[in-house]
Amino acid sequence: MDVQVQVNVEQPKVVGIEQQKHEVDAQPDRQQIVVDEAVVPPEVVQPDNNNNVDIAPPLQQEQVQQQPLDDQSNNNNNNNNVESREQIEKLIIDPITMDIMSNAVIAPCGHSFDEGSITGWLARQSTCPLCKKTLLLKDLAPNYSLRELINHLDKIDNVLVDNEREKRTQVQQEQKHQEISSQISVLAAQLSQLSTIINNGQSACGSPIVQPAVSSPVAGASTEPKKANYQIRELWANEAVTASYLIERSTRLDPFMNYFFQNVYWRKSGAEWYCQKMVEYAVKKARVWGLFTEQSQSRQTLSGIMICQPPFQVGVSMVDMLRIGMLGAPLKMGVAPLSRVLALYEVAEREHRIHTNGVPHWYLNCVCIDPEVQNKKIGTELVGTIIKLADSQKVSVYTDTAHPDNLRFFERLGFKVMKHVTETGTIPFWVLIREPHF
Repeated sequence: MDVQVQVNVEQPKVVGIEQQKHEVDAQPDRQQIVVDEAVVPPEVVQPDNNNNVDIAPPLQQEQVQQQPLDDQSNNNNNNNNVESREQIEKLIIDPITMDIMSNAVIAPCGHSFDEGSITGWLARQSTCPLCKKTLLLKDLAPNYSLRELINHLDKIDNVLVDNEREKRTQVQQEQKHQEISSQISVLAAQLSQLSTIINNGQSACGSPIVQPAVSSPVAGASTEPKKANYQIRELWANEAVTASYLIERSTRLDPFMNYFFQNVYWRKSGAEWYCQKMVEYAVKKARVWGLFTEQSQSRQTLSGIMICQPPFQVGVSMVDMLRIGMLGAPLKMGVAPLSRVLALYEVAEREHRIHTNGVPHWYLNCVCIDPEVQNKKIGTELVGTIIKLADSQKVSVYTDTAHPDNLRFFERLGFKVMKHVTETGTIPFWVLIREPHF
């Protein structure tokens, strides 16, 4: 069961880099060779003693007409390069921090991580974050293939940045030339007007002064993006209480929570206790991400939380639930709310097993956003974290919701409604699944 908040999604645009091609005349029935993407008859290629090549013939009319087709092919190549780069990024994303690895290492189970993040993880628990197999620091080995791939991607990024900077400078220069030409035209018009007035013997006192045109922002020039004022990271165990307050505050109108507690007068305290135990269990047995907004350089506030169960770790252990204190649920929550939680859990878990059918997947249990910062795309950022990780592992994401407004939010992120569950004695809800995109 989950709690989600609708947010808007904006997709960034990828700007391609225009490439220029130079072609020369090619005669029919004669062998051609390619030099720096230009098609040249062999007799015009004259290498000197240093193996330098001169290309002589000018462009012909037929080659000028052919150039748009070549440019279209070039654009297609750029699009393919962008898609290839996105595929490479999926391979080198660290599943713990969701950032590109800087020093890749590989575990005996086959999973790769950034050395810094997995070292911090193993300091807290001696298991693989993905498959939960036993893992020690000494078991890690350098992943030279991924390191070479990361270095190659860095070189590509440097080339793209240089090309983009060169293109922006060229656009700015062209804009400046247009501005100067516009000012010259305005001055010429003013001189022509003054000349007419003088020739007609009129006074120039009441003549309107033509103002130079104000230059518009440089077309195609992009400003540097502002640094995001938030951080997404996994929650610490000592932050469970803070997280429980956030979940209770953001779910006061949620259909699931309304069904659990209804109109009992101890709803706030009972819901906070239930949410705290849920977070404490998830920190130990699942994955919990928090989105922290920066209030100052030294202070961050928890503004969003997401609870997910990774592949092969889906389900609830009653023994572990008792260990974290769920035995006190009848006193803290009340007998009636607890019975409704257990009844809905039984129905939801049955639908979960039917629709996943034993196939590895991520279970998105809960997404909660502080009401003060809702509708600011925080929910999209949190869910995007698990989507990116699931795509890199080529597994689906399963979730359920009882709020109809959440359907539009999930559908924009690629989820599809599998079933509308209406079970007698419980609250209706929807089952959604997102297949991996790769």
